[in-house]
Amino acid sequence: MRNFLVEKPEIKVEKANDKRFYKKLKIEDIEKFYLSSMKSNASFGLEYERLSLRATDGKSADYKTVSKIIEHFSKISDWELVFDDKTIIGAKDNLGTTISLEPGCQLEISLKPYKNISDIDLNLSKIITTLDKISKLYDVIFLPYGINPSQSPDEIKLLDKQRYKIMNNYLPNCSKAELCTTMMRKTAGMQVNIDYSSKKDAYLKLKFFNLISPFVSGLCVNSPFNNNILTDNKSNRVNVWLYTGED
Repeated sequence: MRNFLVEKPEIKVEKANDKRFYKKLKIEDIEKFYLSSMKSNASFGLEYERLSLRATDGKSADYKTVSKIIEHFSKISDWELVFDDKTIIGAKDNLGTTISLEPGCQLEISLKPYKNISDIDLNLSKIITTLDKISKLYDVIFLPYGINPSQSPDEIKLLDKQRYKIMNNYLPNCSKAELCTTMMRKTAGMQVNIDYSSKKDAYLKLKFFNLISPFVSGLCVNSPFNNNILTDNKSNRVNVWLYTGED
């Protein structure tokens, strides 16, 4: 993130006191900044994760139960199951939308690209509503929270997926990786994918979103609890990513 900070603007001394030199930044300016440079066929993508917890005690739901929910969902939605060897790791439709499991059985919904946010909201809501109805049958809740609030990473079993095994063996050996197992097993979040029209456009967008991401995180923090303790961190999820490995 530090590598993409905006350079200090060059201010000519003789114009420093000229009011015409300054301009108040408005939300319309920000919208124009990236929307005007996007292609007409540009789209937005979203990856949305939630914690899979037992409704009875709030502990992490086991793989066997969550995989049954995925199977149930795939049958009534006519989606294809996705496997890693013999392990069910998700399901997908024929348009590019998927649901998948993270290392601690967190459930992720990855939408196909859409042109506008209203379509994202509509299609995401349909999937969430269906999954939530099914999960009740299995005494599971999908919690939209940044970090598992009550368990340690050692209490959450790692999903039997080859890539996660590699991550689990590699990350702890990196520098500043004290919380990598917490990241893998306990956290959930959202990622936004945005098209770009050129190398310059990609560079400007990357700088822009890296600059605003701390403010977005600050506005949306919802993970002050960790290991059944109300911590000093407003967002333990953000803190975890500072200690997941500098590599």
